[in-house]
Amino acid sequence: MRIYNQWIDFVNLRCEEYTENTRIPTMKFGTAKEDAYRRDLTINSLFYNLNTGSVEDLTEIGARFGFTLDEQVKQAASSEEVRIALGEKNSRERIGNETGNGPASAVTHLADLKLFGVVFALPSSSEPAPSENFSRFISLILITLGNLANLGEERRLALYAALFLPFRKTVYKHNKGKQIPLVNHIFKFSMKRKTSEAETVINIHRTTERFLTLIASLQLKNDVQLDKLDWAINILEHWESISLGDPELPATSKIRVLTRFLLRDIKNFWRVTLLTSLLMSTVDGMKEDQESCGHLDFQLDKLRKTYLTIEETIRELGLDDIWDVKPLVNGREIMLIAELSGGSSLIREWQQKLLIWQLAYPNGSAEACKGWMREIQAKRQRTE
Repeated sequence: MRIYNQWIDFVNLRCEEYTENTRIPTMKFGTAKEDAYRRDLTINSLFYNLNTGSVEDLTEIGARFGFTLDEQVKQAASSEEVRIALGEKNSRERIGNETGNGPASAVTHLADLKLFGVVFALPSSSEPAPSENFSRFISLILITLGNLANLGEERRLALYAALFLPFRKTVYKHNKGKQIPLVNHIFKFSMKRKTSEAETVINIHRTTERFLTLIASLQLKNDVQLDKLDWAINILEHWESISLGDPELPATSKIRVLTRFLLRDIKNFWRVTLLTSLLMSTVDGMKEDQESCGHLDFQLDKLRKTYLTIEETIRELGLDDIWDVKPLVNGREIMLIAELSGGSSLIREWQQKLLIWQLAYPNGSAEACKGWMREIQAKRQRTE
């Protein structure tokens, strides 16, 4: 209806009745109280009374705005009847949409009420099981994430990455006996989200622990504690062969090379991964008696400064979009200089070496890179 140049919708109060094994209800006209009780314990259950000018909460419950959950509601929500209903009648698509909004308190309630596994339909064959305090871990990470960074379009996937971080090492057995990451199952079956989103989150989790090994060096802008990294053995070997005895090599060459190979796998999500790494480190290091608001605010401030410092370092090193930088030497030139035939496995090895050279010498030219390659090729031929 159009009133005073404004479109207004009028909706009647409704009552819903459910039948067995379905989440689609039968609708009929209802009272204000019946309409309120069919809603999902959110602000949707509040009514504004035009006659009295007051807000009425007919359910006496508020969930998303820091209201305390009544003990009777907690008991009812954790009952077997509710568990069965959630498993059979929950909309998987809605779980995915609601989760993407970052409901830290709601997730904590799900864990405390032992409903996390039911709502997200976690397979019984999942192993290893997350630690008992994973709800505290999730809650603190979500709260921290919500207070820290302006992540723009990546925010929703950042929330997913934080929410399912405790399950990053958990797998389950598929009906064919194959072990599959639990996060994959949650996205595909529990939330009905795109496979690409699951792959992105799994990639963030995989890179998160690697990022932790570079935090100190990126903070200090030097190559401390970078000699023994399990994930970068080949990269470090190639870097050492390039840097040996070269006084002109930039002081930040090693950290630049390692960070680039890390960012290559996550591209635009490197800020999310950095933040997730810092969050995991901070929350893991906190004791239960340190979770007060004051201590958490102190940790957030410290973490924010670290995040901004490392973000700036990555920009100074010219790595914030390094995955788009083209190689100085292409495949045809590699084959010509190294005298290789098409399809040789050595082409890929040379590509990695030349990429490391290019990263180690950010101001190096294509001709200088080719000159280095010819020198290495000549040494190899003499030894052979």
